[in-house]
Formats: sequence, structure tokens, C-alpha cells
Amino acid sequence: MSRFFVITGTDKRNLYLATSLHRKGYAVAFWNTDLQAEKIPYVTQNELLQTPCVLVLPLGTPAHQVLSALQSVCESSFVFGGYITAEGSAYALQHGITYANILDDDAFCIQNAIPTAEGIIKTAIAETNSTLSGMQVLVLGFGRVGQAVCRLLLAFGAEVTAFSPVEKEIAWGQMQCVRVVPFSELFSFLDFAQLIVNTVPAMVLDGEALDKVPRDAVIVDVATGGGVDYSHAEKLEMRAILLKGIPGVDAPVSAAQYIEESIFHTLSSSK
Repeated sequence: MSRFFVITGTDKRNLYLATSLHRKGYAVAFWNTDLQAEKIPYVTQNELLQTPCVLVLPLGTPAHQVLSALQSVCESSFVFGGYITAEGSAYALQHGITYANILDDDAFCIQNAIPTAEGIIKTAIAETNSTLSGMQVLVLGFGRVGQAVCRLLLAFGAEVTAFSPVEKEIAWGQMQCVRVVPFSELFSFLDFAQLIVNTVPAMVLDGEALDKVPRDAVIVDVATGGGVDYSHAEKLEMRAILLKGIPGVDAPVSAAQYIEESIFHTLSSSK
């Protein structure tokens, strides 16, 4: 119980994380945030520089803000967040700070795929005019999120085809009774799509691809940075929706639990 946790950002996941840690008897404080919870105080940057802590950043914190956060804590502190640059990693190493990218934790990413998939289903139901049962759905990418959303779509009775450039993922599809085909075949399926879910962080639905998609189809994009030519989709008057931070929006309590488990796994491994 000797750890001192400091929570920042405006993400609801971090609010529930702070509340959970406080309820379990840990010392918890907020820093540089508007988050509020009963009996959880705020700390100043000067206090951070004096006391080693476990600082938890929102997973989507920009790289320059990650570096700034590292510069705000003292030696022997742990900082948890998402992507970090080489400059940030070098600073942490030079100053005796341990930085952990939660997104490198496979167990966390697998768990986090569940609320992401559920958020995709929620949006699909709200944005389409037909039932998912019998709907022609294309899922681009068959990684953790792609697999999770395929399972849910199939449970709703959708006609699902997933696409992957990775032979291993195509084989996984066979084991899970999901039709997974190579990306090279995508264009031959676009004409019949009613719903397209993209999980690939690359421009997979460019203007040429969008021209083949029916105008009444719905595209739900959850890839980091997006994988759709949104300006072209707008010209075509297509519904293309980029969803960000779904777990923190639709399932912040569960998402906070996953973050907490990842943090304690890392802390226990560092002893």
C-alpha cells in the first residue's frame, strides 16, 4: 500500500481508476486535470518533483505531452501511458524514471478489444436502417478488435467477411468459423457492402475504393489515425464515422479495470 498514484487527463477511465485505487486504500491524487472525486486531493507540480509516484496518463496523450509529464516527476517514479518517442524514452532512462506503454501489454489489448467491439456494434445499430441480422458486413483487419467485432456480428446473424494481409490471421479465421480473405480481394466485395468496419491504421478506403461502395452503406472506422478518405466520402455524401477512445466513452468502468490490472502486473514484475 506504499504506492502513491497520481491521475491526470479528462478521460472517464482515469476517473474510475482513481476511485477504484482510493477505495482499495491506496494514496491517490489528481494532477493537471478537471477530474473530481470525493476525498481525492490535487497535487502541484512541485509536489510531484519531490515525491516518487505512479503517474497515469490517458492512453491517447500526444508524444510531446508525454515528455512534458516525464519532466514533471522525480527519480524512481513510474509513468504509464501510450505511445512514447525515442526522445521521451531517453529522458526517462537518463532520469531514473520507468515508463510503461500500456498498449504493449497483450493481455490489456485483448481485454480492451471487447468494449471497442461493443462500441462498434452500438454505432452500427444506431447508424444503419436495417437489422444486423442478414446484413452484408465487411471487417477490414482481423487482429484483436477485428476478431472481437466479427464474433459479435456473427452472433447477430450478420453475413460477415473479414480481410487481412496476414496468412496467420486468415488461418485463425478458419478456426473461428469466420470467412477471412486476403486484402487483395477487397474490391470484389465492396459493391455489396451495407456496413464496413475498418480496424487497419492505414489508408485502406481511398477514393477509388469508396467509389465502389454503395452510397447508403455505413463505414465505421476505429483505426488509429483513420483509414478512410473522409473528404472523398463527404463528396459522395456517405456516412463514414471515425470513432476514438471507444472504451473510455462506452465502458469506462471496465476499461479502468483493465488499465488497473495492467498497471499492477507491470509494477509487480518490476520488483
